[in-house]
Amino acid sequence: MIIRRLTADDLADWRDIRLEALQRLPEAFLTTYAEERQKKDADVSRMLDQGCVLGAYSDRDLAAVLSLDPETRTALAHRAWINAVYVRPDWQGSGAAHQLLNAAIIQAKVRGIVQLELYVACDNPHAIRFYERAGFVLAGRMPGAVRLADRYQDDLHYVLKIDA
Repeated sequence: MIIRRLTADDLADWRDIRLEALQRLPEAFLTTYAEERQKKDADVSRMLDQGCVLGAYSDRDLAAVLSLDPETRTALAHRAWINAVYVRPDWQGSGAAHQLLNAAIIQAKVRGIVQLELYVACDNPHAIRFYERAGFVLAGRMPGAVRLADRYQDDLHYVLKIDA
């Protein structure tokens, strides 16, 4: 598995895996499939070049992705968010998610970030176990954080201190 930062050159790979994730697990992401399809290639390419989207490649196949999104305001610049995590079914259990998370931690440290945060749906025990095994600590619960088609979903807020 090769872990690397995605760029505009990876637009087709990113679009493919992102749309797959939104189609397969619509309740796991805040963006809908329809919203993602409407994004212009130029905007997505800019996001890839300016952001920190990490990809796990197995040969030529993009197996998994994770986005590291640093806070930009001075008072919050010590923090970053882990977002848009998705592992394709064939690579679940392969260690790709762990490798991506480790790469994100390294990237965060290089940028002077000392605290990683994320939200995870309270009804996603697989993801919760993954993050807790990685050392994330539950910081709180956001009731009704996400409005789904038929209900509201609570999210759990997790934090990982990486400066220790």
